[in-house]
Amino acid sequence: MGSFLTFFFILLMPAAQNSGFQVHDKEPLQTAPVVLHDSLFTKEDREINFADLKGWRFSPEDNPEFASPQYDDSSWYRLTKAPSQYNALPDTLWKGFGWFRLEVTIDPSFTTRTMFQSQDGSGAMEFFINDSIILRKGKPATTLNEQDLATASISELAFYDWEPGKTYQLAVRYSFHGYDTLKLLDNLKPPTFFDIHLFKKENLGLYLTRTKIVSLILGSSSLVLFMVMILHLFMYFKVKDKGPNFWIFILTITLFVFSVFLNIRALYQISSYPVYVAISFIMSFLIPLAIGLVPYTTHQVLRVEPHPFWRHFIWLGIVIPLLGSKIVVIYEAESVINPLIGLVLVGTAIFGGIQALRKAMKHTREDVGLIAVSILGLPVLLVLGIFLFDILELQNFSVTMVMYFLLLTVVPVGMSLYQGKRFLRMHNHLDGMVEERTLELEKAFQELEESHQNLKAAQNQLVQQEKLASLGQMTAGIAHEIKNPLNFVNNFSEVCIELIDEARVELDNALKEHRNSPDSDPNFSLLKNISELLDSVENNLQKIHQHGSRADGIVKAMLLHSRGGSGKQVPTDLNSLLKEYVNLAYHGMRAGKKPIEVEIELQLDDSLQEVSLISEDFSRVILNLSNNAFDALREKLEKKTFDAKLVVKTEQDKDLVRILFKDNGPGIPEENKNKILQPFFTTKKGTEGTGLGLSISHDIVKAHGGNILIESEPGMGTTFILELAKKPIAENVSS
Repeated sequence: MGSFLTFFFILLMPAAQNSGFQVHDKEPLQTAPVVLHDSLFTKEDREINFADLKGWRFSPEDNPEFASPQYDDSSWYRLTKAPSQYNALPDTLWKGFGWFRLEVTIDPSFTTRTMFQSQDGSGAMEFFINDSIILRKGKPATTLNEQDLATASISELAFYDWEPGKTYQLAVRYSFHGYDTLKLLDNLKPPTFFDIHLFKKENLGLYLTRTKIVSLILGSSSLVLFMVMILHLFMYFKVKDKGPNFWIFILTITLFVFSVFLNIRALYQISSYPVYVAISFIMSFLIPLAIGLVPYTTHQVLRVEPHPFWRHFIWLGIVIPLLGSKIVVIYEAESVINPLIGLVLVGTAIFGGIQALRKAMKHTREDVGLIAVSILGLPVLLVLGIFLFDILELQNFSVTMVMYFLLLTVVPVGMSLYQGKRFLRMHNHLDGMVEERTLELEKAFQELEESHQNLKAAQNQLVQQEKLASLGQMTAGIAHEIKNPLNFVNNFSEVCIELIDEARVELDNALKEHRNSPDSDPNFSLLKNISELLDSVENNLQKIHQHGSRADGIVKAMLLHSRGGSGKQVPTDLNSLLKEYVNLAYHGMRAGKKPIEVEIELQLDDSLQEVSLISEDFSRVILNLSNNAFDALREKLEKKTFDAKLVVKTEQDKDLVRILFKDNGPGIPEENKNKILQPFFTTKKGTEGTGLGLSISHDIVKAHGGNILIESEPGMGTTFILELAKKPIAENVSS
């Protein structure tokens, strides 16, 4: 049987070959005496499997000294077959555990730098060279309870350096208890097949390349099958023609599940060997089931009546591999039995597909050629593979895997293309009307979308302007109310200072009259005390006038702020703006009902150049964020004592300017982070907050082409980060 055909049926019934990616049958290597030389590397795999070598000795006992080169194994049983062959050991010797020993000599031509790997998933093994452990898989033990079976990992490689002309002692401590039970689920290799592969170091690149190719092909086939599967599942629910789509879906999902399991088994380590065997057992039914589905699915897709036999042939796809696996176990000839069973199954399925094609041609079905290509593509690919790989002896792993990809996807893809083209043909006469109507709807939708965007923009602008106007009116009203009593304070303080100056003149004259006899004249002492009191009152009035004038400046700034500006961005000294309005916010808080002590730390980047801003609008942002921080700090101070602090920082990079308002308050709960910038959202009690401050600030920053980010850790504090572009997004941004 040719190597490509054998490879195909290994994929067809994978449980029959619990191996890696070998693509041909290989006879055990004849080595007597056992001398390792480069000619032992197989032409295609370029490897040596030590389980294929003859000359091994075996002992069912367990002794750590068995790995030593000095140990005398002349009394051990000498195998006449390679351990990879059935009945390599008599049943009286093999009880599930034992040691294998083989002495090898290194030929001067042999590659000195090699690597070892265990590819198959059977048995537990420890491999020694001259008493040094080189490779381990699972945990071999003399009893079933102590044994730990594990599958091989394709990523585990062990490198070893040989010395030409030197003799080495190979030893394998191996167990496979429970073989008979697992064999019911999987056609395992012989129980003594410990599977140790040796590669040339220079072939590591080839090995890794093959692994990548396998991953690419398996992933691609799974992706293609998944897309076809989802497509026809969707069509099953959306179109009236349900039968063909349902059966294409069933066929494709069977192949898809197989490809996914194959991908998992081939490229990912499955630590549990029973799970590995169970997956292989399931896979042994999936491909035969898919082939059993082909004839009936073809009849359904072509809408022709199938013979009753093809309805029951689906079940044969399940029974045949199960029957074949038992024949393999009995006769121990999977290299012959499996391809033979596969040929019968595939040939019958193709015959059923051809029958469906003939009936469809009699009924003059259109595009039957698509189905014919998919059904006949399977035998064509098989023949092509045999010609390329067995007759011409082409050694190309990539081409082999591409052939596998085509074998796995040609039938479902061909049926899917036929069904899709039929669906398009059925609705082709509606295309003109649909296209015309679609153009009309698209035009109307575009107009509606433009109107909606314009309306939305106008609405947002109006809402923002109304918000800011309301805030300006409120600020102006408050400022005017404060300014009237403040004017009285300033005016009367000035008048009082003038009156005191006049009183001091009169007092100085009186003191002159009593200066001649200050000690004996009691009026002199009284006048002097009055003079000192007037000095104190004058100092107090001057401080009242000084702070009143300062308050008057703050009120004027509030009035200027409430009037708004031109709405145009102008170059602004951002650092100065921050200093002014953070200070204004602080003094406003200190003059309020619940003043608190807050340390203000300004970390302003002196190299920051002027930024294009609407300063009247942006000052509101500074006030709002500062007041928000003060409120948070006050809330935390009511619960515990700490040093309240607000850090205002500016920084810049290539394109952005950042302003950070960082407080060490209570922070923002996670559930409120996404709500904090929404209009009318507030966590303050009663009428203490309107929920507009941060929302308006967000609108103003967005109008400047910026954004507000929030970082908060509950209990530790909150940081508001304002990001502004160094260049304005527009020359004129409305407030």
